[in-house]
Amino acid sequence: MNNQYQRPIQDDVSEISRYTTPPTSPLSQAIDRNIARIDTMKLDSLITSNIKNHQNQSTSKIDNIDNMFEDLLSISDTTSQKRNSASSATSSNYIIETSKNKAINLTSNIIENMKQKEADLIKIDLDQFEFSYPTKPQSSIKSNELGDMAFLYRINKNIVSVCFNRMQYEAAIPLNQLTGFCITDNGKIFIKLKKNYQHYFGHHLGGYPYLLEPAPMNYDPTGNKFDRAQSLLLTPHPTERLPTLSSLGSKIERLYFCKNGIHNEANTEDGLKIYITCVFPHERRAIALPVNAPFHELLAVIENRFGKTSIPRYGKNKEWIEVNNDESWTIVKDQAIGKRLLRLELHIW
Repeated sequence: MNNQYQRPIQDDVSEISRYTTPPTSPLSQAIDRNIARIDTMKLDSLITSNIKNHQNQSTSKIDNIDNMFEDLLSISDTTSQKRNSASSATSSNYIIETSKNKAINLTSNIIENMKQKEADLIKIDLDQFEFSYPTKPQSSIKSNELGDMAFLYRINKNIVSVCFNRMQYEAAIPLNQLTGFCITDNGKIFIKLKKNYQHYFGHHLGGYPYLLEPAPMNYDPTGNKFDRAQSLLLTPHPTERLPTLSSLGSKIERLYFCKNGIHNEANTEDGLKIYITCVFPHERRAIALPVNAPFHELLAVIENRFGKTSIPRYGKNKEWIEVNNDESWTIVKDQAIGKRLLRLELHIW
């Protein structure tokens, strides 16, 4: 029984074996060669692709460098891309500033610098300079055009300047070369100078406002009018107001003369005086002024002595008179005229 079925089984196996290719057959070797060729092609393709990617990345990087103010920085490494996809906030760290943003930032910085300079600068437009000398006649420079001449006080540099010829030329004088400074009764700027005082000239490109430091000059563009001058008398333009001039005089008095313990020779104390009691909420203080002192000088002395800029008031018959200009100041002073001792009481809050 067993022998009967043994042969067919062997024949079946033999038949099957005809359709099974041995590993060492020619067909198998051809297939192996094709697989190897395919693997080699894939490898060559992968290498070529990597080289091209590397070249493209290098070209992209070069292009990005050449156009760094126009394009975004290309992030090519996989780790950075994953990090960028995980968090959109970190991608902003790779943004290069464009030329437009750079220009905006530069303009913003210039504006901020100008604002800072304006905060440290007092500018008074002028109509005339008058020079006085110890041994020769006076001289002057005049202009009727607004914006042609000006007086400048640079608070942070302790320098005063006079500018002229459409503000292109500047004559700068350090405050330590002054022996006196004041605003006169008729609202002019008086500057008293040391003998052989030091000063220097500069030329500004583009006029005022000044964005850059001036180019130094080794000669006097006024024809030596500044040479050996003993004082300057500057006439402000009619558009300048007395409160601005008063603030100027007060600042120079407080920030230079008082701060350094220097006597201001321009403040004369000769003649008839009026004694004023300044009544503050918690104290009473006294000051003395020439009887002909204008209103702006009263404000300057109060600010200089007490650091107060409030408008004073005079009380009469339970009514208050606000002292806010020369007219009201004259009316109040008349209350003391005719008395043996000129006294006034002003209330300041």
